[in-house]
Amino acid sequence: MLNEFEELASLPTDDESSVEFLKESGIYDVKISKAELSPEGAKPYIALTFVTDEVLVSTFRLGRVYSGLSEIAIKIRKENLKQLFTNAGVKISSDGEQMVKDLVGKKVRALFKKREYATIDKDNNNEPIKRTKIEYSYCRKIGAQMNAKESYFFQGLNDRDQRKYNDEYARWEKMNASAGNSNSSQQEEGDELPF
Repeated sequence: MLNEFEELASLPTDDESSVEFLKESGIYDVKISKAELSPEGAKPYIALTFVTDEVLVSTFRLGRVYSGLSEIAIKIRKENLKQLFTNAGVKISSDGEQMVKDLVGKKVRALFKKREYATIDKDNNNEPIKRTKIEYSYCRKIGAQMNAKESYFFQGLNDRDQRKYNDEYARWEKMNASAGNSNSSQQEEGDELPF
């Protein structure tokens, strides 16, 4: 049985200065250093923390099934959960809480992808910008071959989100251009003053 206290010294601390997060997509052999069920009242997920041999860390929430999901979403989530538990060597049972606890300390070979998302830059007048983050995609058993296509390593904005980003950016440019024009016209008037 795993004694989590034996591994405390090797786990990253909450001090972010001592933790280096994954910055690049790729296939990594990782150990699951933390696995927790979502709190009651939240949409159900499993929060996972992965650590590589180089102590690079990635935290990810793997969605669970809840009412209101489409049949396809339910099927995909169940397959993803079973894949994780099976490849980590955790026995599948009806005791989900115990299964999640049993993930801690297990190793898998995982693909992490870079996913693009749109947000705003609060330091630059709420300019719409694109950023990326690293996310867990799927896993295999340690040592298993993973034949991943190049497209598996990067997920850009989908068409709908790209259009929304473009619209928001155009709106932002228009608002900031008109604000800039009113400022420049005030400057021109002020330049004509004798003092």
